[in-house]
Amino acid sequence: MTPKTKTHYYYFNAFRLIAALIVLTSHARCEMFATYSSLEVESQNLMTKLLFAMLSFTSHAMSIFFILSGFLVGGPAIEKAWRRLSSNASASESYVAAYNFMINRIVRILPPPIYCHSFCDNR
Repeated sequence: MTPKTKTHYYYFNAFRLIAALIVLTSHARCEMFATYSSLEVESQNLMTKLLFAMLSFTSHAMSIFFILSGFLVGGPAIEKAWRRLSSNASASESYVAAYNFMINRIVRILPPPIYCHSFCDNR
């Protein structure tokens, strides 16, 4: 029996990164920059038009980010659970696996919001 190699989806990860950068840039623009119509005429050049055009896809980029994240993170978790079910694992083993998955997700997701709420300027 040969061990199964882990599948990496590099293009999906790259696409997810681009979507995340679009969303982050949009959030930064909302906090720091003016709307395109309120820019001075000298500032309304090709680069600012491209930036504002890219940021017009923010809601789509957010949807793409969450869909790809669900696929890239949830897919292996579902596959692992399916393998565990097909190997006739006991209920307590399945519970421990689900518990470990949740702890790992909490440890990965919660530190940035905790940091932001603790140390960032709240208006």
